[in-house]
Amino acid sequence: SWSVSPSEDALGAFQPGVSVMHPQYGIGRIVAVDGAGPNRKGRVAFTVGGATAAQRAQDTATIPQPKASVAVGPFGPLELYVDYGGGYHSNDARLLTARSLATLAPGAPTAPLVPAQGWESGLRVAAGGYRGTLALWQLKLASELTFNGDAASSGVTGPTTRQGIEWSNHWGTGHLVLDADYAFSQARFDETLVDSADYGPIHGAGDFVPESIEQAATATLGLQRLGPFGLDARVRYFGPRALTPDDQIRSTDSLLTSLRVSYALGASQRLALDLFNLFGQSVDDVSYYYQYQLKGQPAQYGIVSHPAEPREVRLTYRVDI
Repeated sequence: SWSVSPSEDALGAFQPGVSVMHPQYGIGRIVAVDGAGPNRKGRVAFTVGGATAAQRAQDTATIPQPKASVAVGPFGPLELYVDYGGGYHSNDARLLTARSLATLAPGAPTAPLVPAQGWESGLRVAAGGYRGTLALWQLKLASELTFNGDAASSGVTGPTTRQGIEWSNHWGTGHLVLDADYAFSQARFDETLVDSADYGPIHGAGDFVPESIEQAATATLGLQRLGPFGLDARVRYFGPRALTPDDQIRSTDSLLTSLRVSYALGASQRLALDLFNLFGQSVDDVSYYYQYQLKGQPAQYGIVSHPAEPREVRLTYRVDI
């Protein structure tokens, strides 16, 4: 397997000097990041080593990252804005020489950097103790990364378009603070997948981007400055989402609640008691649909999930120096 340092998405982070290492295929190294602000561009050099010439490759890719923002107002408590940005995501360096990460068999190279374009338009509100933003957005990727359960890695698929709406709210007065956010998004392939083998012979055709979250909401209620005490209660909701391109297999939704009680021991010291998954809900953190095989059983396609952590208690002591 590969080891990545310092993060699992090192190539996507554009940090100069970061390496991704594989015992057979060698090293992919990021060498430079050029520019700043609206004229920023990324330049990455990949070096993939291997035992044979077919397994070795070198490539350098540069991609622009233009950005622009316009705000109009204020009109009383309202402000209108439009943002645009160009960006990227990076593909696995091994795909410079390998057709598939599942087999690492030699094949046609894959572009190391993939362009992305996005815009956001909305309004901001500031009135008294309330701050809010309502935004419409769209993000277009020249190619998509989807999870391959067999290889436990990401695979490259066709271009996609994501779009949605986000509503963020913050209200505070005296001892009470309330934050509430809601987001709805739609992720689709620009061209319908005809037969994606990752999802079996039945569910491989469609235009839904698997595992893309569609609805999310959070709400936090805080009580502050109650002498040395503080209290925060948080609820997080993830809605069901498509696990296959045809949207016939979907995940379940999840609702988790957490609670924090804090106590100030002075100007620079604080104790905090956190209760995660307060009500001990049995829900899934993440779900996938792919082929798996258990010992003594035939291979089959099905939902594979990682459950949310059970109820947990954490005590934290903090000192500010």
